[in-house]
Amino acid sequence: MLKAIKPKPPLFAPNQKSTYSNLAFDLLGLVLSRVTNQTFESYIEKAIFKPLNMSASTLYLPPDSAGVIPLEPQYWDVHEGIQKPTGGIYSSSNDLSKFLRYILTHFNAISHAINWLNPVSPSRGLNSFYGMPWEILQTDRILKDSRRTVQFVTKGGGLPGYSSIIITIPEYALGITILVAGGRQPLLNKILEIVTVATVRAAEQLSIRQLHERYAGRYRATDPSLNSSVTIISDRRGLVVTDFISNGTDFLSSDITKIISADHWYAQLSPTLLYRDEKEQQGEEWRALIVEEREEGLGGIWDDFCSENVDATMYAGFPLNEMVFWDKNKQDKFKTLELSAFRINLTRVDDEDEDQSSSEQEVLEL
Repeated sequence: MLKAIKPKPPLFAPNQKSTYSNLAFDLLGLVLSRVTNQTFESYIEKAIFKPLNMSASTLYLPPDSAGVIPLEPQYWDVHEGIQKPTGGIYSSSNDLSKFLRYILTHFNAISHAINWLNPVSPSRGLNSFYGMPWEILQTDRILKDSRRTVQFVTKGGGLPGYSSIIITIPEYALGITILVAGGRQPLLNKILEIVTVATVRAAEQLSIRQLHERYAGRYRATDPSLNSSVTIISDRRGLVVTDFISNGTDFLSSDITKIISADHWYAQLSPTLLYRDEKEQQGEEWRALIVEEREEGLGGIWDDFCSENVDATMYAGFPLNEMVFWDKNKQDKFKTLELSAFRINLTRVDDEDEDQSSSEQEVLEL
């Protein structure tokens, strides 16, 4: 292989443009073998299959009784040699589910230097990206009532007689495996559309309901003379602050908010995935973000350009947009909301003044 590729010119100039490459996986297999001083097959077995208990996965031909073998043409018993890193693994949906579970729980902790699921370079169009080694789709067409984007981090493959894809959807902590034997790529594409659309839409509804139960409600100061309160709802936009009164002042309509907001906007809460008390995993830190609302078809081309600034104005050393949820009970329901910059803790009010509009309630129904 090395002798064959050395005289060939590069497809693109180095670090200029990305493309899919089976050859890159072949070279990676050789690198792993050289660095670990063992065969590629033995390294994958020791580093991945055994630790994850992927007992049905192998780089060697298993007994015919263990597989689904379609009619010819098929590559069930083809020895791929140097090309094993590109598609030489025999596996099952159960084993690949174990692999996906590990990815979903470790993707940002495998190395301190990288988030494994992040895009690395763009592919064709607005929605497709390359990862390491992923093929990534980011779409705003899958949710019924929202244009919020959902990201699918995938790895697909195929040989004569077989086509497959594994998918992680980090936003919902979902993993999907689709293995097709005997069918062509159009069959895989149909299954992919049916499974992902139904699964993501159901997960979205469940997520909205969980947000409502855990975080949404009215939080107010226990001292009525302060006249401070925050109202949070959950809907297709996520967690949204609809009302924010600080010492009798409507903060959402204040001058400081008008300076940094557009004509049509809402305040959306975004998790930082950090805790005020990391050791005890207590005090979930969130940030309120200004999200612009724009009618479809209006505005200029550059209205789509958004470099989000999560770290907003500070007051006496604390960010004005920081909110911290405390005191989660056995039902995963938070009871206290800390407004860091305002030096105040608000208490969640249960079963009073908590009615949301009928449209908001409808979105919670599964």
